[in-house]
Amino acid sequence: MSAHDHLKRRAVSGAKWIGLATVATSVLQFLQVAVLTRFLSPADFGLMAMAMFVYGIVQAFNDMGISNAVIQRQDNTDDRLSSLFWLEVAAGLGLFLLTVASAPLAAWFYHEPSLIGVMLWISLIFLLTPPGQLYSVLLQRDLRFRRLAVIETSASFVSLVVTVAAACLGLGVMALVVGQIVYFGLRSAQFVASGWPAWRPELHFSAADVRGYLGFGLCQMGERTVTYLSINVINLIIGRYLGAAVLGQYSVAYQMIVYPVLRLNNVIAQVSFPILARFQDVNETLQQGYLHLSRAISFTIFPITAAAFVAAPVLVPLLLGPGWSDTVIIFQVLCSVAAFRALGSTTVPTYLAKGRADLGFIWNFLVAAVNGVVFFLAAGYGIVVLTLSFAATSLLQFAVMQTITGRMIGLPWSRYLGAMARNMAKSVAVGLMVYGAGAFGHAAGMGDVVLVATMAVVAINTYAGSALLFNREYLRELWDLVAPAVRREKTGYVLAPPKKDI
Repeated sequence: MSAHDHLKRRAVSGAKWIGLATVATSVLQFLQVAVLTRFLSPADFGLMAMAMFVYGIVQAFNDMGISNAVIQRQDNTDDRLSSLFWLEVAAGLGLFLLTVASAPLAAWFYHEPSLIGVMLWISLIFLLTPPGQLYSVLLQRDLRFRRLAVIETSASFVSLVVTVAAACLGLGVMALVVGQIVYFGLRSAQFVASGWPAWRPELHFSAADVRGYLGFGLCQMGERTVTYLSINVINLIIGRYLGAAVLGQYSVAYQMIVYPVLRLNNVIAQVSFPILARFQDVNETLQQGYLHLSRAISFTIFPITAAAFVAAPVLVPLLLGPGWSDTVIIFQVLCSVAAFRALGSTTVPTYLAKGRADLGFIWNFLVAAVNGVVFFLAAGYGIVVLTLSFAATSLLQFAVMQTITGRMIGLPWSRYLGAMARNMAKSVAVGLMVYGAGAFGHAAGMGDVVLVATMAVVAINTYAGSALLFNREYLRELWDLVAPAVRREKTGYVLAPPKKDI
């Protein structure tokens, strides 16, 4: 089997499980938002978004950036992993104290005194996640994506049940807080339970053990911080200048369309990075893997965002209920952001596989600075203009980063766009057909539920028909990849590192 085929088959095997988990958790996220908007106000969601913005910045420091270093390096030992484990536990305690100390400052910045209590509870997450963090990395490194998928889905489901129950009891914004604590706590406990039989940390710590990881890790930590800021600085601007209620409208729309795509990005990174890292010196293989990922993204995400954009005037009010009509236009603009973010997801594992963590840091630092200035200037014109500016900067940033990564692995724009041309055309056809179905449904006096169902059926049939008509070769390729992956799992074949490495 060629290196290219081997890469694709391992990627599909992992993507199948993590992809199923992402679909499941995205559906659960949709259900949670649809239910909670009946019990919570936009201001409740906005308050939670303020707290999670601070949490997100601090969380970037949670594992000192060493997770990807463990995957990238091939010389992990018991002593080194034990030192890394205790480093993460100590970092979690420090970040817990930092979040507690920063709560009054955040409340002052946003002019929201009630934010203090929310952040104090959110800070508990930093005590819950470190024990399972290294175990999750080892599962990812060893390509145990099925177990990762089960953990992610089960934690999301339990969190959904707890959050909805708390909202029904009238806990308000604290329902969202409790749900997050349950999610991260259960997730961490399952990671520990999965990895404990195979490896247990010793009471050992040595600075020499972690020194080799921190060079790569510090770049990763810096990149995560500036990446988070580049995407979420808009939350800071909205909360500060437009208020909690407007931030709540934006946050809900973001969770409905962009958040699932960012979850997809995590899937791509989890599955492709440990595989691409094995072929980091073979540009031809990296090109093939990169194109395959890009085609898969455009095959799945483009028609979804196109249909969601057209159906938004009916879909969003139906899901969220009365009082959320202002979210429609925000949701539609964020559909384009979701598409650009999805396309850009292939660049990160590629330059990390090449050992260029520094590139991600430098680039995202520039993006965060530009976004901060643009969003600050746009805030005075309202949420719609601010969201449009987000879409514009997302397009520009994707184009630049795609150019840089393409040159790194020798992939020209013409070949990249050619790989996705048919999927782009089919997605436009889906949008047009959904628009036609909506116009017909309105003229026929259909109710919202029937109308959305009709649009969904039209979208699925249009895309499936055009895929069968124009993409039979690609569909056959996907099936050929999936079928051997299933057979391999039945025979127990695993691509693993040398036995003496941990």
